Amino acid sequence: MAQQDDKDQVSFLALERKIRRTHNLIKDAKDKLKEQRDIFKDAFENDSVYQDHQAKYDEARSTLSATKKQILKDPAVAAMEEKVKEMRLAIRQLQDSLSSDLQQYQSLTGEKVIETDEGRLMEIVSKAKLVRRS
Repeated sequence: MAQQDDKDQVSFLALERKIRRTHNLIKDAKDKLKEQRDIFKDAFENDSVYQDHQAKYDEARSTLSATKKQILKDPAVAAMEEKVKEMRLAIRQLQDSLSSDLQQYQSLTGEKVIETDEGRLMEIVSKAKLVRRS
């Protein structure tokens, strides 16, 4: 029994080291990506033709935004926008509820697959990530 505990402890420590190493690799890769993105971005910012087109694009985008605001002043359009927001929120809440229920289902049954009403088999997928503690 003690030998199994030692093996579990070694496995745990190895897993913990691997997690830390992978976390550091991701952090380093993100730093390098930021450097490359900055270099890439500078290539466009230093090109006069691109800057001219960007200025025209910004002006067109501003005009489009003003037009959109004008259309949104129509009460019927504003009501539709609100309805769309409410529907998105309702879907997000349903998805959160489903996620919670699926975790509970998986915990109770040990199953990673569930059948829908249409007879389709759906796999339960969980995603874990590291988040900085405050």
